[in-house]
Amino acid sequence: MFTKRAALTAQYVQTLTRYGRINMMETDDMWGAIDDASSALISLHLALVERLADYTWQRIQIWNSTISVHEFIVCGASLAFDLKEGAEGYQLTLVVRKRELTDAIKESLKLENKHYTINSKQPNRLELKTYERAKTGLARDVAEHIRDYRNAIARAFTDTQIWHDLETGLTLSYTTKPERRESPYLVFMFTSIRTKPHWIDFDGPNGSGLQNIRARIVFVNDDLAEEYTYNFANDGKTSPAKATLNFIQSYISENEYAREKVILAGMSKGGTSAILAGSHLSGCTILTLAPQLAPGKYLEDSNRITLLNQMASRQATNKSNDIDSLFWNYLDNSEIASGRQSVYVLTSDYDPHCTSGLERFRRLISEYKRSTLYVHQTSETQASSHLKTVHHMMPLFVFLLGSLTMGLRPRF
Repeated sequence: MFTKRAALTAQYVQTLTRYGRINMMETDDMWGAIDDASSALISLHLALVERLADYTWQRIQIWNSTISVHEFIVCGASLAFDLKEGAEGYQLTLVVRKRELTDAIKESLKLENKHYTINSKQPNRLELKTYERAKTGLARDVAEHIRDYRNAIARAFTDTQIWHDLETGLTLSYTTKPERRESPYLVFMFTSIRTKPHWIDFDGPNGSGLQNIRARIVFVNDDLAEEYTYNFANDGKTSPAKATLNFIQSYISENEYAREKVILAGMSKGGTSAILAGSHLSGCTILTLAPQLAPGKYLEDSNRITLLNQMASRQATNKSNDIDSLFWNYLDNSEIASGRQSVYVLTSDYDPHCTSGLERFRRLISEYKRSTLYVHQTSETQASSHLKTVHHMMPLFVFLLGSLTMGLRPRF
């Protein structure tokens, strides 16, 4: 068995090393009990290791010679995907190690429309799928199900904090990705319009898209009304903007961050929110990708009538104009002039709801002392629409965010 274990361990290490994951566990403990494991289970286990190696796992092993285990941690909760070998085939189960979190995990899966069957004897075990032993593409299908459910949990199971604004009476929620290596930088990340309201850009603190950013990242939710408000307006009133601003100012003060190390960032709707909040916070930096500088017109043209009606005044006859007038009036009355400010806008020739307002925005920024607007406007055909602009330029957005949180101030 030593020869068998050594050979398998060598293959295991080779796979993990290729993905830079070898330090995640001790190699001596990576197999567990395999003495009586079938060759089919070992082969399937190795195939899953290969297909899922781009994720970080707390433990990967074969348990009791019959179960392939992929254990992970999300928001402090330990969970595992158990693939148990049986006489007829394989059973994939999601195990919630901390039983008191079972209901929260079930609620997260419900939000994501993910199905499961509760084990009647062990309710912390959620049975996901049964596979036939001789199924073609078995490893591929199991890996896809594990990815699907793990990503769903990452999107929906978050350690959400609630903040109550005494001035407006509104409640705002947020989640936090902790800083690493004692970074002195703080990022407020605003969300774009998503298919489901609980989704957060980059999958929030559980996502991998911003894992290399050392700064603390506060993901600010847009849940100040029944529908999205851009963290700005509801029924023609800017109380959501005031509540958001009060929250940010309070968070900066309570956590003793310097304004020059605060970055407000967002894509699309989130970029507009970052501009609105940042315009009333002197000294901070604003980073945006395809922000709407004509949010009312954007909502009208994209047929988001529910949002349009909610944000505009009920008495307004032209809803889009009402929102856009409110937007520019809010910026005109900002306090950005009282301190150095850098504003970054990434956009494209195919993003008219941003580019149509750029010249007015540039003039506004130019009136502020020690404030600078940097615009990168691509003409690449890969950015041939608003959505494609976001997707095409997202790597640059993440790169700039990383640079800003390392103390660099790119100029272009």
